[in-house]
Order: sequence, then C-alpha cells, then structure tokens
Amino acid sequence: MRLGLDLLLEPTTLTGTGVYARNLVRALAAIDRTNEYVLFLHHDNLPAFYIDAAANFRCQGYKFNAARPIVRRLAQQLMLAAGSRRLGLDLLHSFTDIAPLLYRGPLVLTVHDLGPFATPDRYGRHTWCLRALMARSAKRAAAIIAVSGHTRADINAYLPRQAGKVTVVPHGVDARLFRPQEGPGDRALLEGLGIGGDYILFVGRLERGKNVSGLLGAYQRLPGPVRRHFSLVLAGPDDNEAAAVRRLAAGIQGRVVFTGYLGHDRLPALYRHAAALVLPSIYEGFGLPVLEAMACGTPVVATRVSSLPEVIGEAGILVAPGDTADLTRALERLCTDAALRADLAARGLERAGGFSWEAAARRTLDVYCAIRG
Repeated sequence: MRLGLDLLLEPTTLTGTGVYARNLVRALAAIDRTNEYVLFLHHDNLPAFYIDAAANFRCQGYKFNAARPIVRRLAQQLMLAAGSRRLGLDLLHSFTDIAPLLYRGPLVLTVHDLGPFATPDRYGRHTWCLRALMARSAKRAAAIIAVSGHTRADINAYLPRQAGKVTVVPHGVDARLFRPQEGPGDRALLEGLGIGGDYILFVGRLERGKNVSGLLGAYQRLPGPVRRHFSLVLAGPDDNEAAAVRRLAAGIQGRVVFTGYLGHDRLPALYRHAAALVLPSIYEGFGLPVLEAMACGTPVVATRVSSLPEVIGEAGILVAPGDTADLTRALERLCTDAALRADLAARGLERAGGFSWEAAARRTLDVYCAIRG
C-alpha cells in the first residue's frame, strides 16, 4: 500500500498532537518495512520527522505561513488534496481531527478530543466552524482512531452516527527517553533554566483549558513553609492567555518559574527531578504529560475529568475539577509526605509500562489493513 500521513501541524513547537504524530510515525517505521509512506508536513517540521534508514518513508514538505491557523487549514485542504491525487495514494491518515475534505480516497482520521463540542467556550467565534469541519471529517472517514476511551465516548455522544467506525488506540511513551534514571546533563539543564531546589511541575500550554490560573491559586494557598521550599515550574509554550497567567504569577508569594517551550530532549530531566507533576485541566483528550511523568517515576496530581482517570488509574491523586482547595490539599500532601511520593512513583512506573508507541503503531497498522484488506 501507498499510505499518506497528513502531518500539516503547527511547526517548531510540537506539543500534544505533534508529539503523538512524531512518535507514531517513528514506531510505524520500526515495524513496517513493506508499505510505502508519504509524509505531508510543513517544511520547518522536516527535521522532527526525519527517519533514518527507512527507505519506505519519504517526506513531502510545504512552505506557508503556519503561524496563522486559517492559513494552515487552507494549506491542508488544498495542497494536501492535490498532492494525494498526484501520488496515487491507497489511503490517507489525517492526524489533526480535521481531514482534507477534497481528498476522495479511503481516509483514516485520528480524533484527539472533541473540545469544540464539549467545552465550546474555549473556542469563541470559531466554535461553529470547527464543529462543522470535525463532523464532516468524521463522516468522510472510513475509520476513526480515538486516543482514549473517553474520546470514543465523546464521539458516541456528539457524533453518534460515526460511533461504529471508532477504534481506541492510546498514546505510548518512549521508555528509553522517559525513565527515572538521572541523565548526565540533568543538573546543568535545571540550573540553566533557573530551577533550584525542590519544585512542583506543570507541562502544557499556558491556556484556559489547562486551568493554569487555578494551579497558581492552589499554589498560593499552600502553607508558607511549603511554598518557600517548593517552587512552581510552568513548562510550555505561551498561548494567547499567557500574558494574563504571567501577571497572576507576579502577585504570588512564592517562586514561579516559566521555562517556555521545551523539546522532548529536555523534558525528561524536568519530570524526574520534580516532586510532582500537576495537570489541573478542565478537559483532556488523553493527557500525555501525566504518562510521561509516571514513566519518569514522578508522582502525578490531575483532575478527575475526561480521559485523565483512564490514563492514571490508581497511580496518582485525582482532584475535583475547578476545586482549588482540593488541589491545594493534594499538593500539600505530596510535598510533605515522602512515603506517599515514593508509593505513587512506584505505581506510576508500573502503570506507564502498559503504554508503548510500538503497541500504538501495531494497532494503527491493523486499522489500515482492515480498510484496504
């Protein structure tokens, strides 16, 4: 088969969907040397998706102003559909929730979440357009990959006519990269980022959906001695709401460190030296940071919402969404109870062992084969 992979993602800052795409592509290259793959991606992302010694994988790069979402969507719809026809694809897999609708061949669609349906207030005036494009993409797809059981449940709820097409393929974690053992450059990296002593870690975009303001409020409510001992580290790219987060952090009695976006070559060091990873999101399609943290032996605190209980299981502390006092209590427990941290670290390691990119790639390949026979 000649398979096309729609990887027209936002360049330079691969988070969430980009991390999923890069790792799944590399895992497919490791297990499949038979089928031919064409990777459609922005020119700036070519280095991130370069696959050494995989002769059956080739890249088709495009240049456009990817900083503007509308331009990126138009490029995906027009350029990718034309390229697919020219190359005579047997199947196209779109990794971005919204497929190129002008493509007329067999289509696989990965749905990461249904945020425009479940949390419409986060998307403002674009909500109706995103809903329409996602619904149309799901209808066009021959098969839909949901990254969690919760995402499948959301598809059942919001797009019930497409429910029979869904296969759940959870994310994986690279155990060679995300591991508890300290790396030789860990301490220098932390020092370079201005991180000293013990700290609580958040990884993700500084946006409303991640409830970073709630995390800052919970940190502010910690007892003074705890705040003086544990700093709060926010690791992730700035979003449109980042300026408000920084203003709020400036008024907190404690130390808040902003690292900016960090690639996956640097994130493991932050995970494994943190006292805890906190993800207080109001909605997640999967929640990759909690899995990466558990694989590094780091205790996890997250909200009891959407996919997060499914990923964490019994290996972390779950708190009520939007309940700042509940989050503060969980953070205080972890910061002051070394035995609890050790217990959750061990549980997290065991839990993370059940997720791998190889397993995700094999299940994805099964979906391809089921369509083409």
